[in-house]
Parts: sequence; C-alpha cells; structure tokens
Amino acid sequence: VLASGFLNPAANGGGEAFGLLLVLPDGTTAMLPVASGGDPSARVQIMHNSADPAAALVDIYVDGGLALDDFAFGDITPFIDLPAETEVSIAVAPSTSSSVSEAIATFPVTLDDGEIYTVIASGVLDTGSFASNPDGRSTAFNLWIRDESREEAQDPGLVEFVIVHGATDAPAVDIEARGVATLATGASYGDATDYIAVPPAVYTIDVKAAGTDVIVASFSADLTGMEGMAATVIARGFLDPSANGGVNAFGLLLAAADGSSGQPAVVTSNETDLPVESFELSGNYPNPFAGRTNVAVTMPAAGVVNVNVYSVTGVLVSRVSDVWVDAGAGQSVPLDLQGLAAGTYVYEVEARIGSRELRDTSTLVVLR
Repeated sequence: VLASGFLNPAANGGGEAFGLLLVLPDGTTAMLPVASGGDPSARVQIMHNSADPAAALVDIYVDGGLALDDFAFGDITPFIDLPAETEVSIAVAPSTSSSVSEAIATFPVTLDDGEIYTVIASGVLDTGSFASNPDGRSTAFNLWIRDESREEAQDPGLVEFVIVHGATDAPAVDIEARGVATLATGASYGDATDYIAVPPAVYTIDVKAAGTDVIVASFSADLTGMEGMAATVIARGFLDPSANGGVNAFGLLLAAADGSSGQPAVVTSNETDLPVESFELSGNYPNPFAGRTNVAVTMPAAGVVNVNVYSVTGVLVSRVSDVWVDAGAGQSVPLDLQGLAAGTYVYEVEARIGSRELRDTSTLVVLR
C-alpha cells in the first residue's frame, strides 16, 4: 500500500490528490476509497521516558498488535490515530518479544473521540533497585496520559510548550527562563505545567531546588524557527546516576509534535553577562571522588572565593570560606567532603573581586 499523490494538488500543478494505492502481487492496482464518517479516534503521541536500563529498548503493542518495535529511551512518535470510545490495551514488552504475551506491563486505556493526548512511559520496573523519590511520589513503571495536548500552537507566531517533571529521583523544582519568567513552581515528579507561549528565540532554562536559589542544572533551549509549533519539554534521566545503575544522567528532552526531538545543551556558566575570560568555573577534579576534590576556576584578578555545597533538595551541607585565589586560569580550591554520604551534590562558587561578586554552580558526585 503506497501513499500517493499530493496533499495539496493546487500547490503542485493540479496533480493527483493524496490517497492510498493498493498494489497486488499480479501488478494490478487500485486506489482505496475514502471512508465516509469513520470510526471514533483520538490523536496520540507516545514518548519513552523510563530511564530504567531494563526498559532501555521495548516493544509497544496496541490491542495485541505490534505498534512500535525496539522503541528506545528518549524516542517519541509523531501524533498517530488510535481508536476512541472503546477500551484499548497498550502493552510494553522486551525488545526481543515475539508477541504481546511477553508483555511486562499492560495498561487499559479509553480515549475520547477527537481528543489529543500525550502518552509518556515513565518510572522504573523494580522500585527497590533505584533511589526513591524525595517527595514520596511513586516511581513504579506507568503510562502518564495527558489530555488537551496540542499538535500546533494556537498563536502561529509563537512557540507553545509544556514542561513535564519526569526524573524519578529529583526533588520538587522551580523552573525559570532566565531573565524572562518563572515557568513552574514546586513541580514534583509527575507534574506538568500548562502550555507556555513564547516568541521563537534561545532561552536559558534554570532548574532550581524548590523554594531556593540553588540551581540544580541550566540548559540552553533553542526555539528559533519553531513559530507555530507545539512541544513538550520533559525532565528525564537520574539526578544521581551513581545511585541508579550509573546510567542516564539528568537532562531535558524537547519533543516536537511532528516526532522530532532535541536535547537542550547544558549551560555551565550562570554569569552570561560576563565574557568567559572574566570568570569561569571549570568543574572539579577528580569527579566522581571518594573524599577530596579540587574546584578549578579562572579569575580575571585575585580575590576571595567561597564554595557552598548543597544536597539536591537545597540543604547546605558544607562550606569553604574566604580562600584567597590568585588571578589566572586553572586556580584551585580544595574541598574535603569525607564526611558526606555518597550521592550527587550541587556546589556554588562565590568569587569576590573588589566590589564585584561573581557566582557559578556545578555538580559533584561523592563515592563510598
């Protein structure tokens, strides 16, 4: 069966209209007739957001038939039609499956006719093998079904997107478009914002521990050229991979309605108004580490540096104060964190150079 013709004949020389062409083994052909009326249906986009390595690659069955083969973590579909007003069985099976009988999880779903949905596979298969959610949310493998989704922006000149918290071990967060607006406050695992409409541009998205100014991570989201489009921005992976099988680090995925996707780049400096050569945090070495590490900074002039270390929930757990650092690249501030439990921590570097105060943040991983 071949998709044939032009969806818009008027813009293509008045050629044949779009249709499905049936080609039989003997070479005969026939155009399939257009159905009148049609059965109830809903539009659905499916996303794989389970960071569990055991579910890294799965098969998706709909009513017993194979719908998606070898569907990988981070994969998304464009919007497709599924039956509505009747119960549909969506089953998830290992990628090696030969039939729906091998499913590891099955979800009965009833969709409304004409509605638009986003279906997100999330969570982990064995909750006992992974870090629990700091806010007590269930992290068991599940399908999140969000209605009132959009295939295109309501305003053709803007980009419209929702933000979904899908990182199982991350606490509640505040999300800000730096210098623009607060996008979400106190969002916990499983929460989603309403649609947010913005002009197409490049935005820096800061993810902060809820109710604090501690930046857990920052990302550069390039929305240029996306006017008129709708998208989902989903937080995914593990904030502390070392406590979750050592895979799939925390990040954002930008999923467009047409099935395309991208990963907003990690922003390492929070001082975007300053040239890089003025002040730069180059991370800590070694990382991960067992007890001691060194924070590397570039200083435009000599000054005093403080280093604050926070848990992922925003609690100050260690502080190094008033370390004199000379000007130049590769300056080092030693950290002794032998008393901290294993895990991922956020650290903030404060540099005072004369009357100027400069800040930057990053993350470190303590091993035991």
